[in-house]
Amino acid sequence: MKKNLFVISESERERILGMHKTATKRNYLSEATAPAKPADVKGFQDWLDRKKVPWTSTGGQLNKGRGYGVFGPQTTKAWAQYGQEYTDAYGGVSPGQVYQNTATDRQGWLDYPCFGEQGTEVVTKSGYVIYKLAPGSAVVWDKDNKKPALFSGLPAAAKFERFVDCNDRSLVNVKTDRTASDELNWSAWTCVTSVGTKRVTADGWIVFDLPNNQYAYFDDVTKKPALADVASKSKLRDLECTDQVLVSAASAATASTSATTATTTTDLVGLSKLPADMQDRVKKWSETPDGKYILGLPANQREGGLDLLEKKKGVNPETRALKKEIRTALGMKADTLLGRLGQGVSGAVAGAKAGFQGGSQTTG
Repeated sequence: MKKNLFVISESERERILGMHKTATKRNYLSEATAPAKPADVKGFQDWLDRKKVPWTSTGGQLNKGRGYGVFGPQTTKAWAQYGQEYTDAYGGVSPGQVYQNTATDRQGWLDYPCFGEQGTEVVTKSGYVIYKLAPGSAVVWDKDNKKPALFSGLPAAAKFERFVDCNDRSLVNVKTDRTASDELNWSAWTCVTSVGTKRVTADGWIVFDLPNNQYAYFDDVTKKPALADVASKSKLRDLECTDQVLVSAASAATASTSATTATTTTDLVGLSKLPADMQDRVKKWSETPDGKYILGLPANQREGGLDLLEKKKGVNPETRALKKEIRTALGMKADTLLGRLGQGVSGAVAGAKAGFQGGSQTTG
């Protein structure tokens, strides 16, 4: 039997071999590089619903419907096509290994609660649980030595420093130092600090709450403020002073201040009749929930509103202590039964209808 033979040059041979190696590396030859079944089938299907619609035979999402959690024909096909991309999303570690890394680390950290109390927990893409301490340093669980290890120079130039425990000097005043460091960082960003409500987290970081359930924190990587969502605690974007979020917050703060000033000036008509120290106390009272409630009522209903407040449990003590001075500042009649009778009856009815409960205003 005659064989069909052909001769190729050495350079052509190397070219063909190179093509084969490239195809294998890029997952073109699926029989050689097909990844294993995902450890979390539901997680992969949820990811497909978010990232790869349409991927089902119906041309849409699975949406936790029939076949959810089953590695059937559609999911198998999608895994062959997108498995590598899904794996890459977990930092180059298979999803199953990611979960295992997290479980192993959390078990190890149980004997070292001090790091959870002093540090900020971060779960890496590969699933490792680490605790950030001062900017640029973190404690990592060393699974080989089964003890915490301190690293510095994060994230770009990570350097192992030493193994640590709960008595290590790296934990001394970490929270205090962190707050002091953040105070210094925020000193140059008055466009944020002047419009946000300052809050110190349990970990010692300083953040500023903003409208729409968002807050600003100082990003120690970019060295500038960043906007985050309260619910997810995830970063939305870096902040500049011209950001619309800050501009809107500044406008709202200005409007609120103007409204408060106008209300105080208009309604506290008898304030000047009080001694200076009492004027300050009444002004402060007018900014409390009790004060805002009373000032929000029509003039002829304020007597009744004050009477209701006096009878409520948990009312602001200043409301009772300044009873006489408040009436004087608001230009009311003398605090006597006869002097208040007319306004008291109609005001009490109107105040009750307003739904005032427990010293704070509620509206239906």
